[in-house]
Amino acid sequence: MDVGIKPALMELREDAKLPAFHIAQLPPPRAARPDTIDANLAVGRAKVEASDTFEQGVARLTSRESFSILNDSAMLSAFLQKR
Repeated sequence: MDVGIKPALMELREDAKLPAFHIAQLPPPRAARPDTIDANLAVGRAKVEASDTFEQGVARLTSRESFSILNDSAMLSAFLQKR
């Protein structure tokens, strides 16, 4: 990762107004079905839950997992609250 580029998750966490704006732009959640499970979201969720801190979670995520979390309002909200 380029040192001059801050991950989007870090930007969202540092700006008090940005998370609400971002989440408002997301489409409504779809009903989960076995054939539509987002594997990147599932793995990202597991990594976040296994992390002790927000920063540790961000460091463990791949770009695809981060993208999936950024597009899931419930998971994103929960992750941004992590200490």
